[in-house]
Amino acid sequence: MEQIKRRRLPAKERNYFYKMYGGRCAYCGTHITFRGMQIDHKIPLAINGEDTKENMLPACRTCRRIKGTSDIEYFRKTISLIIFRYTGINEPVRFYFEKEES
Repeated sequence: MEQIKRRRLPAKERNYFYKMYGGRCAYCGTHITFRGMQIDHKIPLAINGEDTKENMLPACRTCRRIKGTSDIEYFRKTISLIIFRYTGINEPVRFYFEKEES
């Protein structure tokens, strides 16, 4: 399997992503520390996403781990299934970044 090259983000860019949603995860909206922030590719590099600012979001470790190399819609379905299994609630999942943009 070919190793995917990721560019290293300078502190200035990491700060940009941290401030993007006020120190919150773009997916669940939980507060994250600067050091605890993960940078996630909306379209993963593994499925031909680009390593650009437009394709990146700040994420907490939990959301980043669950999303893995899936795209946002597959991640949405995964989260919906988890919520349904634990609560019986079957409503569409809206991520924090979607609520902020509307």
